[in-house]
Amino acid sequence: MTLRTRSLKIGLMRLGFPILRPPRFVTNIELFSCALRLSLYKPDDWDEDAPYEIPDADAKKPEDWLDDEPLTVPDPDATKPEEWDDEEDGDWVAPTVSNPKCTEVSGCGEWKR
Repeated sequence: MTLRTRSLKIGLMRLGFPILRPPRFVTNIELFSCALRLSLYKPDDWDEDAPYEIPDADAKKPEDWLDDEPLTVPDPDATKPEEWDDEEDGDWVAPTVSNPKCTEVSGCGEWKR
């Protein structure tokens, strides 16, 4: 570190600031060992074949759900750029936006339990 071209302290920044130095040893061994045990071992009743999500058997499709509407539609305000070359860049596809009809009802597309 220099001040008015005079060296005040010479050394490595990471060693001079305790926040940048990792601890040399774990200070709370009980907390460390508990976290280590939780991360390494699965419970005895752990089921590897269980599904990630369980569908709700009581769920019902809302009355206003739109099955035939897509979730996204082409942006009506999007225009093909003037410098777009179909031979070089391929066919231009408009970007998609959320379907405005879907925001007015419970949802759109295929309904899943």
